[in-house]
Amino acid sequence: MIDGALDRILASIDKLRSKIAETPPLEVLEIIQSLWNPYSPQEKDRCLAGVDSGYNYDEISGFIVYIANAGALSSCRGMVYSSAEADIYFPQHEPEKDLTALSIEMEVEAIKQAARTPRESYILVDGSIVSKLAFLVKYSASRGEGLGVDPEKTIEEIVRLAKSMGGKIVFISKSSSSRELFKRHIDIGEAFIKPDIFYLNKYTREPGYSKPEKYMDNNPEGGGVVPHIIHVRKRHEAEDLNIYFTYIRIEPNTPVYRVEVPLIGELEDPNNYFRELIDTLSSGSLSGYPIVLREIDRLVRVGREDIEKLKLMLGLEGTSQQIYPPKVM
Repeated sequence: MIDGALDRILASIDKLRSKIAETPPLEVLEIIQSLWNPYSPQEKDRCLAGVDSGYNYDEISGFIVYIANAGALSSCRGMVYSSAEADIYFPQHEPEKDLTALSIEMEVEAIKQAARTPRESYILVDGSIVSKLAFLVKYSASRGEGLGVDPEKTIEEIVRLAKSMGGKIVFISKSSSSRELFKRHIDIGEAFIKPDIFYLNKYTREPGYSKPEKYMDNNPEGGGVVPHIIHVRKRHEAEDLNIYFTYIRIEPNTPVYRVEVPLIGELEDPNNYFRELIDTLSSGSLSGYPIVLREIDRLVRVGREDIEKLKLMLGLEGTSQQIYPPKVM
């Protein structure tokens, strides 16, 4: 850190604290509470599968050395699917975009393999299906040669899974910048609103879930992600594609997680569906987070030491631009 930087940071610490110490008006707090449904889980010992992917890479003199992998882990059957690839390629644009597209494609294949048997009650996938679809639509419009991933084909596979699985595939995010839940219910101006997950983490404590919602054609945020869902519906003949979302907490005083469920048609009883989901997750969670997702995240993580081993085998040791990509969405 630059000399004197810490002193300048300490001088502004009260300003930084104020950004998360804000207290909403009483009427807003009442709405937050009204949107939260307390629910005590009734544990149901069922099989769960967790799906995740990971990658890492290094850029060396204009080319990329990378490793990408994905897997599906069952709480009853152990590892049911894994895939990995390592390669060298010359990117036409940001390598993170190509590798993110590849990772999503690998995740979709892992979901398909996990779904081949009906033993698991739910297939849990790390991240947001809304973010993944939005990324794929944008990538489809701007991609170069990349890594041979066809994003529209990946979207088509996602739609097929939504049609065939009927709410069995559940996407879970530890963090989210989404604001649509409270923007639909609180009219207090753009400057005040923080992400939904911030308010729910701060002003609720008991297990439960937020009011279930689904993405509509009229985007409450005035643009952004919902037009991508509309694109998917029209381009892939999936006019009945819906994505339900809620926020859940499984154990008292643990973090809230965002949950998204893609399916064709509608949930007959969204409240009952999410209560059943919480019941099932509660029997296989640690500190309020599904164990299969925690473990598959550990297994697919590609570390710097993995890249260095690959470079050593390729005779590229000692060459690096120290690239550290973000976690796949």
